[in-house]
Amino acid sequence: MKIYLAGRYSRRAQLKKLAENLRRLGHEVTSRWLETEWVNRPDQSSAAPPEYREKYAIIDMEDVQSAECVVSFTEAPG
Repeated sequence: MKIYLAGRYSRRAQLKKLAENLRRLGHEVTSRWLETEWVNRPDQSSAAPPEYREKYAIIDMEDVQSAECVVSFTEAPG
């Protein structure tokens, strides 16, 4: 099954481990954001110009659309 894992970037390490476990079970994880360092680059922060944010939003949408299942790790506001 193709699975997209959604969550806060601060949970990236946790979700990467989960992705590894899912892959060992034969699943495909479509969440490319787990394998990149986008946020650590100055031009890719939340304060980046809209054309950069748009680029990564498109990548995320492609990953979601290619998945058969989305698992979202939500958190309480604040």
